[in-house]
Amino acid sequence: MAYYLTLEVPSKGYVGSEVTFKGRLTEDGAPLAGETVKIVVMDESYNILDYDIATTNAEGYYSVKYVFTSPGTYLVKAIYERPAKIPEWAKYAAAAAAVATASAAIYAAAKKR
Repeated sequence: MAYYLTLEVPSKGYVGSEVTFKGRLTEDGAPLAGETVKIVVMDESYNILDYDIATTNAEGYYSVKYVFTSPGTYLVKAIYERPAKIPEWAKYAAAAAAVATASAAIYAAAKKR
């Protein structure tokens, strides 16, 4: 199983104006529907400032609207974590979750006039 997660962000946004973060989640090339993708917004020092949750549609696409409150450069990360499927007989064994991430940077300028 290979998970692939994309993230698209505009190259620039404006304080007080809505931007859209969007992408797609697939498994071995097939869309994953009804899955949860976490969108995390961080400053340049990787401090988490905010996050939101999106759910993929039937074609594996997701989107989240966001409004920046101050100017600066921000890092945006999309994260998908799927718990490992563990057979009943091995439920106490350690098992890793499937993880897919995508990252992008965006500059938020002062308010548009």
